[in-house]
Amino acid sequence: ADAANNWAPGAQKIDATSIAKPFREEIRTQIQKLKEVGIEAPLLVGLLANSDPAAKKYAEWTGRACKADGIRYELREIDDAIDVENAL
Repeated sequence: ADAANNWAPGAQKIDATSIAKPFREEIRTQIQKLKEVGIEAPLLVGLLANSDPAAKKYAEWTGRACKADGIRYELREIDDAIDVENAL
């Protein structure tokens, strides 16, 4: 065994992408069915309430994942984390 796995003997790395794949395919299928009857895709609104570059990057990746699955995504940057209702 390599040194990286000494902390968890017998541990196995799991590929999250392969686990998520059937769920993402189902989402795409359901969104396509909505569009076929004239209903817009769902909208996910992300709220960014700080200037942390890592948080912004995470929000951007979330947007890319949504777009890939047909979900509309909107990132709203707010100044006051307490005043979430006005951002919506």
